[in-house]
Amino acid sequence: MDWPENSYLINHECKFIYCPIPRVISSNFKKTMVGDLGHEHPGFRCNVHGNIYKCADIECGLRDLKYLDEYFTFVFVRNPWARLVSAYLSKIVKHYESVRDSYIKQVQRYYGLKIDLNKRITFRQFVEYNYDDEHWRPQYLFLGDNKFDFIGRFENLNVGLEFLREKGVNLLLGLRNTVGYNYFVNCYSDYYCDELNLFHMGYPAYKQFYDADLKNLVAERYKEDIKLFGYKF
Repeated sequence: MDWPENSYLINHECKFIYCPIPRVISSNFKKTMVGDLGHEHPGFRCNVHGNIYKCADIECGLRDLKYLDEYFTFVFVRNPWARLVSAYLSKIVKHYESVRDSYIKQVQRYYGLKIDLNKRITFRQFVEYNYDDEHWRPQYLFLGDNKFDFIGRFENLNVGLEFLREKGVNLLLGLRNTVGYNYFVNCYSDYYCDELNLFHMGYPAYKQFYDADLKNLVAERYKEDIKLFGYKF
């Protein structure tokens, strides 16, 4: 089975299929679906298969495309400008992992910078470099050519969950905000990671990472998401 369908999760008891999109509470959905199967999942780990992502794929992964026509299908999407900032803060600034060393070094070399994994890269450099990664890949690609019965919005999550409950999809998400936000007065597009990590009370809100050029660049890069899902900055 080809991507993106091989990333979908299925629940045969309630007869639904969910399309996970990274940075759109997909980890919470996966954790809930695995928990409904009775597996232990302290935090975001799974005692059965080692981690929640592997467990979700093994236990809930879609294996037969015929169910796409037979079961209720749904997906949640997010404002592209906000999702991109969320990905940057979570994967580059806050929860930096050594596996991204090569990516950070690529960007620093591209800009002629000294290799510095503490300083890392700015949001502007992150956006301009345009490296493909599932955490900031355009959302419409995850849907493929499939028509979903329900497309919910991250910004109206409770409304979406209530609609799903009416359709028999009762998911009690253990929501966990991994990145806190506050409102400041500056534009933070050119701050490096070590500078942003000085914001102990919460990072700047997503709009404060954009000047006009970055706003337009993201609008062009994610124009399909913006057109299909009706988002504005």
